[in-house]
Amino acid sequence: MTVYTDGSCFDKLGMGGWGVYIVQDDQTTIEFSGYARCSDSITMELLAIAKAFEYIHSFCIHIHDTDVVIYTDCDYMVKLAHARRKKNKPMFPLRDKISRRNKQLLFEICNYIDDFRSVTWMNVKSHRGVQGNEIADALARKAAETMSMKGKLD
Repeated sequence: MTVYTDGSCFDKLGMGGWGVYIVQDDQTTIEFSGYARCSDSITMELLAIAKAFEYIHSFCIHIHDTDVVIYTDCDYMVKLAHARRKKNKPMFPLRDKISRRNKQLLFEICNYIDDFRSVTWMNVKSHRGVQGNEIADALARKAAETMSMKGKLD
């Protein structure tokens, strides 16, 4: 299963969105997104990853036999995941300010990762024409814009 995730945050407005695009092994695709208050784009990136795992965990029948490849333009998350694997630790390192601020999301992601046979993390450059990443990005931006519009109406 291949998963593309992206987050978008309008920092000044505190409004963000996340998007997930999944390509299943039979080539069927799933797209979904949502919005939330945000303080930075990394939080939205991590939220997208957590939501992707939550969806797969909820709807995938043979989760322990599933190999997942996550494509994200959040190199921060890819570095954390590689550090976790290299040190063979159950949690991500929480030494920096960003990790401590997003402790709950990282905890959720760790819990989901351990349920799959394997999770491979791939860093993709944003806005470089990678179809899955472009779809996830568009979903995240649209969700953030929806929250922005909703905020203006409330």
